[in-house]
Amino acid sequence: FLIAPHSLAELGAILCADDQHAFVWGDTGHALITTAEPGVLGLASIASDQEGIGRDMLAAVLREVFNGLGAHRLYLDVVADNRRARTFFAKAGFTEEGRLRECWRRPDRQWADCILMAMLAREWHG
Repeated sequence: FLIAPHSLAELGAILCADDQHAFVWGDTGHALITTAEPGVLGLASIASDQEGIGRDMLAAVLREVFNGLGAHRLYLDVVADNRRARTFFAKAGFTEEGRLRECWRRPDRQWADCILMAMLAREWHG
């Protein structure tokens, strides 16, 4: 299904499968949402090649997740030492819920801890 552009002129389409949703912003960026169970979604990836649009991308994803898809919860994990990402998601309203020990293997083959973060529908102020 398609959604109309919200805060990004480049917002193109949402491609759906049974358990995932791909948000595509032209050739600028994307977000991938997975379904853990009905109402519980995971932000598997959000990325952009264009500087300065992350906040607008995340706002559009949150709007679709909570308003369009009717989700109860959206969760994600970030590498523990990625302070920039942790701050970005905290400012957007995500809460740190715990640490996943050695959950991601870096390109140098070293294991890194991840921080689990989530937002509930009632915490979203869209």
